[in-house]
Amino acid sequence: MTAWILLLLALGCAWLFFDATKLKAPLTDEHPATIAGKARMMIEGLAAPLGLGVLAWFFLAMTILLGVLTVREFLS
Repeated sequence: MTAWILLLLALGCAWLFFDATKLKAPLTDEHPATIAGKARMMIEGLAAPLGLGVLAWFFLAMTILLGVLTVREFLS
């Protein structure tokens, strides 16, 4: 039962990763002078050399982790 739940979670994270790769927001902001605008520019500026957004990398890591856990659970 646990293996099937892990499989569903892994597939859900894989779908969210695929969906998050399409969220490439531009590095410009309407109000860059605000604190929130500066924070957004800093976070996106750090993730820009990686090619994907922060959410995409998070969901990729979760997909890999859940995939490994799922395989281990099915093999045991």
